[in-house]
Amino acid sequence: MADTLDINNLQSQIDLARQDYASAVNHVLSVSPSDINRAVLIEVCDEFGVEFAVARMQESPGGFGLKRPVSESEAKEVTAALDELMQRTELLDELYARREDILCAADPTRQRRYCIDARECVIDPISDTLTFLDDPGRGYRLESVMTKDAQELESRSLEPGTGSYEREHPDDEPRF
Repeated sequence: MADTLDINNLQSQIDLARQDYASAVNHVLSVSPSDINRAVLIEVCDEFGVEFAVARMQESPGGFGLKRPVSESEAKEVTAALDELMQRTELLDELYARREDILCAADPTRQRRYCIDARECVIDPISDTLTFLDDPGRGYRLESVMTKDAQELESRSLEPGTGSYEREHPDDEPRF
């Protein structure tokens, strides 16, 4: 009974968070140049952070479909809007994780749901597909991508018994 109440409460929170997410996306679009590629912008923010994305909009605007760099005043406004959007994204991720922890514990055969761009989806590791539940007839094929950093990690030997690798320079910061 408590789980049912928790699930209902979490679903209500998810529904509200989706609305807030949509509002945040609209706000980002309203303060961004009209030729921005929203999908690329949000993906870069998710992967590398808002500050990195905005800096790239100023230094390499073509990567976002922009014809010109954003100005300092535009950058400040876009940064604030993107920060809000990323907070909304994190909240949705957290709510989904909490809900799915309960549902998957109750039914181990359940496919865990995830949230991408406020859309609920499932990932099938057997067929390597991602399917949005609002478009179940269309699955997206997942492909493994080996980044340069992952290749470097894979090529380094593990320290015996530690499960970790030895850095060439221990003070090295991660690089993008």
